[in-house]
Order: sequence, then structure tokens, then C-alpha cells
Amino acid sequence: MTRAYASHSRRRIALLASLLLLLFILPGCDECRDFTAPSYEFSFKIVDEEFKELVGPDYPYDPESIFLLVNGNNVITERVYNPVSRTYRFVVNLAGFDIFNDDPYLLMIASADTDTLRLTVDRTEGDCVDQFNLSQLLYNGVEIDIDQDPVILVKEN
Repeated sequence: MTRAYASHSRRRIALLASLLLLLFILPGCDECRDFTAPSYEFSFKIVDEEFKELVGPDYPYDPESIFLLVNGNNVITERVYNPVSRTYRFVVNLAGFDIFNDDPYLLMIASADTDTLRLTVDRTEGDCVDQFNLSQLLYNGVEIDIDQDPVILVKEN
């Protein structure tokens, strides 16, 4: 009986050791477990025909009156104030919402001034997270150079 008990104990210890080993090995196989998703953002500023900025305390437009809407939702995630120039940049997180390239984005600069932006966003599926890249930006049908500092050119009334 002692022999059977010892054999049974050895099997239980071997089974327990195998389970513990699996607990330590299996979670290590998940490459994405500790992966931090990068932020996919683009920012823009609003300027006039002479490239003078238009948003800030000393400028014609209030930053709180600027909205970028898609399907009725404001997708501006941040308004960044530059204390030196006293102007604002507007940040949009490309991965923060569902992006449909066919949906027009409405840029509301003031309640009476609404323009159309069309963003073309390339989405690449990755092992851990999808990657987003802004490949084209049109403002009222005119392409904006996204390789430079993106600006939205607004003609003042």
C-alpha cells in the first residue's frame, strides 16, 4: 500500500509540476501581451491665404468653435495651444474611431462656416495591432500636402 501511495504521489507531483511549467511557458508565447499600441495621429492648423494663423485669443476664430465631424461625432481629440504664437493645432487620432474612407468629414470653423475634408487612411493589419496611415487629405476638393505641416487654408469672408 505504501508503494501504491508513493507511486500515486509521484504522479501527482509530476502532474502538478507539468501544470506549473505550462503556466509559466504558455503566457510567454503571447507576443502581444505587453505590446503598447502606438498612437496614429495627425494634426493640422487653420490659416488664411497668407498662411497667417486664424485660431487663438488674438485671432478671428475661437478654438472651441472648431469641430471635425464624421457621422455626427467630433473626432478632434486634442486642441494644442502654443503660448509663443498664441495659436492652436488640432489633433485627430486615426485609430480612435471607425474610419471609412468614403465618409466626408465636416470641418466646422464657426457655426456659419462648414467645409468638407476627405481623409484617405490606409489600414494595415498587424500581428498585435492594426496600423493607420493618412495617405491623402482633401479640403473642399483641394489636396493638402501631408508630407509638410498640414494646414487648412480658409478664405476669410
